[in-house]
Amino acid sequence: MVPFNSFLHGALHWVPYSFDGSQFIQSFNFEAEQFRPLAPPFKGHLKLSQHYNHLKLGVLKGCLFLCVLGAHNSEFDMWVMKDYGVQESWTKILVIENLFPWVGHVLHNAYEPIVFFNDGEILMTYKDRVVVRYNQETKTVSRTGIIQTQSRFRAIAYCPCFVSLPDVSNGEEVIRVRDNNKFEEMFAKGSYNCAGSSKSADHK
Repeated sequence: MVPFNSFLHGALHWVPYSFDGSQFIQSFNFEAEQFRPLAPPFKGHLKLSQHYNHLKLGVLKGCLFLCVLGAHNSEFDMWVMKDYGVQESWTKILVIENLFPWVGHVLHNAYEPIVFFNDGEILMTYKDRVVVRYNQETKTVSRTGIIQTQSRFRAIAYCPCFVSLPDVSNGEEVIRVRDNNKFEEMFAKGSYNCAGSSKSADHK
């Protein structure tokens, strides 16, 4: 499945599911009509196909991000590719712990960050059916007032702008930014451990 929020630099990106042990993120550039593989942050010692059900790929602040659930399914690491196409630019900026129990073996049993608030809370989708928030100080996940649905859904942050809907429908370029001061600070530092654990958030 192609992720909902994966369009960047004129290309769609996705994690392929293959039986041959694929170790690359795939992309397709519409203007060039070409496929291009992108190396993940694992440096080849972990195969993407082995972690297919534990991954969430998307775009944040103009960069690809990859969320990877940990071995115990109660935490995830968030990686950002700061220099597009360069494997060495993958940087771990978040380690979030104490997640809801992970049950099942399907792709949408994963978390995806939506909004980083100035007070340190992070709004995320859970299993594509629930919107939750994560408190970095207490390391806890809690539900929001958004009612859970029976069907899966996709969520993105809304940023007010003066671009009219007719312009959007006619193909005008619209830049969507999911950003605020808190995330800007985290992103600028290059690494961030929001759980406050002893685990390193540096690139490995």
